[in-house]
Amino acid sequence: MTSRSGTESPVQGTSTGTRIAIENPLQVEVFEPSRQPLIRWLQRLEGAFRVFQIREDPDKVAYLLHFMGVEAFGILCDRLGLADPYAQTYNTLVEKLKDFYAPEPLEIAEIYIFRKRMQKTDESAQEYMAALQKLSLHCKFGNYLQTELRNQFVYGLKNQRIQSRLLETANLTRDSALKIACGMKLVDKGVSKLKEEAAAEVAVDLVGARSKQFKKTKTKGENKGVKPNKHGTKGESPVKSNYFTKSKRRHTNTNSVTCFRCGQGHYVTACTLPRSVKCRKCDGFGHLQKVCKKKNQTHMLEEVYRIDMVTEHREHRAGFTVQLQVEKKKVTFEVECGAAVTLVSQTWLRDTLPNLVLYKTNLKLRSYCKRNFVPRGLVKVPVRDKEEIKILNMYMVSYDRKSIVR
Repeated sequence: MTSRSGTESPVQGTSTGTRIAIENPLQVEVFEPSRQPLIRWLQRLEGAFRVFQIREDPDKVAYLLHFMGVEAFGILCDRLGLADPYAQTYNTLVEKLKDFYAPEPLEIAEIYIFRKRMQKTDESAQEYMAALQKLSLHCKFGNYLQTELRNQFVYGLKNQRIQSRLLETANLTRDSALKIACGMKLVDKGVSKLKEEAAAEVAVDLVGARSKQFKKTKTKGENKGVKPNKHGTKGESPVKSNYFTKSKRRHTNTNSVTCFRCGQGHYVTACTLPRSVKCRKCDGFGHLQKVCKKKNQTHMLEEVYRIDMVTEHREHRAGFTVQLQVEKKKVTFEVECGAAVTLVSQTWLRDTLPNLVLYKTNLKLRSYCKRNFVPRGLVKVPVRDKEEIKILNMYMVSYDRKSIVR
C-alpha cells in the first residue's frame, strides 16, 4: 500500500484496522501541573478534539495518555492500580486526574477567602476586580454573583473618597462601580500632576527673578566707572561697594518667603506642620504663636469683656422681691422662679408667726447645690395679694436665710 503525504495518526482506524494519514495532526502541549491548571489544559485538549473531529472514546483515551506527560501518567497509573489505563474510558481517566490535580474546594472556605480580600496598596481598580472574579469561581454564588462582586469591591476599596462616592450612588452595579472608581482615580492623578507642574513653575520663576535683580544691580555699579584709590590702583570705591551691599540686602529681604503657618523660609504648600497644632495665643488651629495674626484683637476683646461684665453685674446684682400679706402681716419674700415650694426659716417663723400649728411632712427637696434635705414641717396660712386671698403652705427649714416664694 502506497503511503500518502502527511503524518500517520497513532490511533487505529475504526473499521479496517489500518493507519490513517492525517495532513494536520493533533498537536497539544504536554500537561505540566506547574505551568497551568488541569481544567484549563483539558479545555484546550477537548477543543482540539472538536477541531480535528475526534469523537471516538478509544481515540480520546490514546491522545489523553499521550499528551499528559510522564509525571501525570505515573500518578494516574498509581491511582488505577493494576488496571490498564488504555482499557478505561475517557471520563474515568479525567475524573481520576481531577481528584488528584483539581479536587473540589470547600465552599465556605472559598467564601471566607473572598470576603477577606481587600485592595492592595499598589493595586488598581481593574486588577482588584479581576482578583475578586477569580476568587468567586468556587463560591457558588449563582445568580447573585454580580451583586456579591459589587459589594466586596466597594467594601474592600482602599481609597475612602471613592468608597464614599460609591456608597451614595443609587442603583449601583458592578460595571458602574468599576467605571466610577477608574474615572475618579484618573482625575486624582491628573490633578496631582497639574499641582506638581504648577509648583515647579513657581519655583523656576522665583529663581529667575532673583537672578535678574542681581545682574541689574551689578551692572549699575560697573557702568559708573571705577576711580583709582589712594594706592594708585583701580578698584571699587567704598561708597559704591557699600551701595551695592545695601541694594543686595534690600532685594533679598523683599523676595524672601515666609510660611504663615510655622514662620520658616518655605512656601505654605511645603509646610509639614500638622493642622491639628493649636495656637497658644488665639486657640486657633494650624499655625504657631509666633506667626499668629490675632494678637492685638485678642487683647482688645478681653478688655472690653471685663468692662461690660463689671458694669452689668453692679446694675443687676439685687434679687427680685415681692410683698404679701400673711396672717394680716406684711411680709417681704424673695422671688425664686426655680423653687418648688415656699420656704421660711425656723427663726423667722418663731419671731413673726409664733402661734401657727406646725404639721409634719415627708416632702424631700434638693438645693441648687444638689444637696438633699427634708423640711422640718409646714404651716397653712392665709395669703393675700391685692384683692385675692388663698390658703397656702409654707415649709419650715432649720437654716437661717431669707424667705423664698415660688
